Amino acid sequence: MSRWTTWTWSAAWYGKAGGCDRVIGEMRCRFCSWLCDRFCSPDVRKIISSRASYEWEEGFAADWEPEEADDAVRNGWHEAAALKDRDPAAALAIHVKLAEGGSVFSMLKAGYYYSAGCGTEKDLPAAEEFYRRALCAGSWRATIRYADLLFKRGAHDEWRATLSDGVQKGFIPSFFWLAWYSYKLSPKGRTAREVRYLLETAADAGHPSARLTLARWHASGKFGVREIVRGVRMIRAISFE
Repeated sequence: MSRWTTWTWSAAWYGKAGGCDRVIGEMRCRFCSWLCDRFCSPDVRKIISSRASYEWEEGFAADWEPEEADDAVRNGWHEAAALKDRDPAAALAIHVKLAEGGSVFSMLKAGYYYSAGCGTEKDLPAAEEFYRRALCAGSWRATIRYADLLFKRGAHDEWRATLSDGVQKGFIPSFFWLAWYSYKLSPKGRTAREVRYLLETAADAGHPSARLTLARWHASGKFGVREIVRGVRMIRAISFE
């Protein structure tokens, strides 16, 4: 029996069992991985790393954050930064105090310390509260951190509303994360097609993860067989930048 005949028979059997979509999806995923292994240079792997996207989002959000010009507050930030490695608990205490005084940046930092368990026990409810306060105080960086925690605890209506607000305001990171979480919650071709415009908007703006995710979805056939070649070209174009 040929390999093709074997696969066709297996697909038919899974189809009767309701698993044909899963088999085809797994094949597409393996094909996409092969494409990336074949065409992606080490630089591309760096592009898709969470660190690269984090840095891109931080740079994009810089102009969206509220100004904090108080010298005493800034001195507190510097003091906390100097303490971060050798005494993270003291650094957290500084940020909590500054956050209580209204510092949006310190609200973000306190949220990070609690979410990472840095200088304290990990406390996701506390982290979420600090991110919520930062968001309400005008921080767009907080949009992404807050939505992440909401997604992880299953507050799906809330993260959608939070990110949708960012999309309406034109905050590019919200486009990517709304697409990503929507697909992660329902990893189907239909979902990919529904959020395609979100990914395209973020990719056009230069978001690293959006660019490669869009290319991989094209290459894996999520937008139709005719889009596969385009996806391969997109991956190759990214790899040679």
